[in-house]
Amino acid sequence: MKKTVYLAAVLVLYLKLVFCDKTTIVAPPDEKGPAVGFFIIPGASIGADQYLPLATEIQTNNPVYSIWVATVGGWVGNLVNPLQMKGFIEDTISNMRKEGLPDSAPVFLAAHSLGGETCMATYFHIY
Repeated sequence: MKKTVYLAAVLVLYLKLVFCDKTTIVAPPDEKGPAVGFFIIPGASIGADQYLPLATEIQTNNPVYSIWVATVGGWVGNLVNPLQMKGFIEDTISNMRKEGLPDSAPVFLAAHSLGGETCMATYFHIY
């Protein structure tokens, strides 16, 4: 059992290192008001980049908040999965903060289809 857990952990770490470059974070174009983070988990077999127009549209057409947007990609086989979910959520929030999202700013998550199902199943087990 320990060997299986160890191998799974090594696989997840390897996959994270190989696929970690596909998340896109876009800082707000101007400061309208309080900062918030907003990121999207894609549906099955849909590249994260396909959600970028939606994310930036929400960002630019919001009159009240300075929204930091991110589309979360790099999923193995382009399928959202629970093995990568926790790390991707935590890494995305951490990277948004490193790029300038204030620590006090709330972060909102949107997820589509399988991404939503996997996120909800995983989210309630992590936090």
